[in-house]
Amino acid sequence: MTEKPQEQTHSTNVYFINQVPEGRIEMVSKSHRMVLSVDLAKSVDKTAFTVTEVKPLVRQSASGSRIRLASFIVHNITRLEPDRDFRTYADIAKIIHKAYHDKRIWLVKGSGKEVEPQLLVDAGGVGDAVCDDLEAYMGLKPVRYKLTRGTSHVHQYSLRNWTVPRPLIFQMADSAFGDDRIAVRPDLKLARDLMEEFRNLKRETNEETGSVRVVHREGKHDDMAICLASTVWWSTQPKTGPVSTVRAAPYGADVAIRDGVLDPRSLPVVSRKVKPWRYS
Repeated sequence: MTEKPQEQTHSTNVYFINQVPEGRIEMVSKSHRMVLSVDLAKSVDKTAFTVTEVKPLVRQSASGSRIRLASFIVHNITRLEPDRDFRTYADIAKIIHKAYHDKRIWLVKGSGKEVEPQLLVDAGGVGDAVCDDLEAYMGLKPVRYKLTRGTSHVHQYSLRNWTVPRPLIFQMADSAFGDDRIAVRPDLKLARDLMEEFRNLKRETNEETGSVRVVHREGKHDDMAICLASTVWWSTQPKTGPVSTVRAAPYGADVAIRDGVLDPRSLPVVSRKVKPWRYS
């Protein structure tokens, strides 16, 4: 009696193939991002921008609990000189557009999908006009912020429009430096200049009003320091997305609203839902 040969069963294992190209940075979590932060020239200061990688960091507290923080790696520091690098603010907008689309600052998911950086622009002074150009003519979505004096609160006016106290962003940067959560690539030409700007900052308090100012020393600059400090603030700032409101409308309300007889805002609210904030 001859035995029938046993049929061999083959198990098929499907392996995930990492699609991240060589030389690109892989996105490791949802909170991992690149931030292109721009400070536009005002009076004596120069225009500068930094590219910073923001990565999630978990540390253990003295009580043993886990604390979620963020670490910062500065990959690029650029300072633009008037007449040499640009003549008009339209030239600056073109430079920002080119830097934003440099694929080296786009993270890549394991699937191969590219993730755009977040664009952060100091909109004080001429900043709003430059942001308008970036949005209208270049299709970018800059997050605008304006620095305020004193110790007032952070305010969010729309999805991408904020004000933040100037002392706050530098306090947050100082805290991150103290925790060894900021690393600046030593091979960057302006690395020492960036650190020197932070050392040249000074705190001034008005004895009558109690208001606090953080300013650079006479003859010094703080444009690069603002870029990095604003990145630290923005990356840790709680954000609120748009609010979706559902209202109760009686039969025929659509016609009354169309004819201008009824204001839809006067209808009773059934529910409100805050959507998560998303950059894109």
